[in-house]
Amino acid sequence: MPTINKLDLINAIKVGLVNYLGTYTFPPPDNSSQLAIASLPDSNFGFNYPPGHVTVTGIECAINAPRVNASPRIYNHSWVSARFEIFLKQWSADAPIESALDTLLCVLSANNYRWGNVVDLGANESLGLLRTISVDVIDNYWLLPT
Repeated sequence: MPTINKLDLINAIKVGLVNYLGTYTFPPPDNSSQLAIASLPDSNFGFNYPPGHVTVTGIECAINAPRVNASPRIYNHSWVSARFEIFLKQWSADAPIESALDTLLCVLSANNYRWGNVVDLGANESLGLLRTISVDVIDNYWLLPT
């Protein structure tokens, strides 16, 4: 069974980064704002979220659904490796992305999440991103026969 509950992971990140996260502002007729943290269902959709009609300020955190790789069955068991990708995106020059990254890594460690592959993806001028940093959270477990 997976050892990471995605909702627990999201909540730990949200609580830990609450002082760093910016806002999403949605267009009319909604005109609402919410904390800039998103859980994405498709691991290929994370880097270009949010949609173009949403305004983002500060730092955004986008958490992709895990990419899962399973080994061939050995005695009816499979070794499964799941990798969550977390993207910290800097939309405003005054948003302290390094401090947010340090806090994120502390939050992950304090909650016993294994992390690795911290990658600075740089700026994306076409999206208006000043900087993006990716962090992998790894979940390994045995998949037992049912």
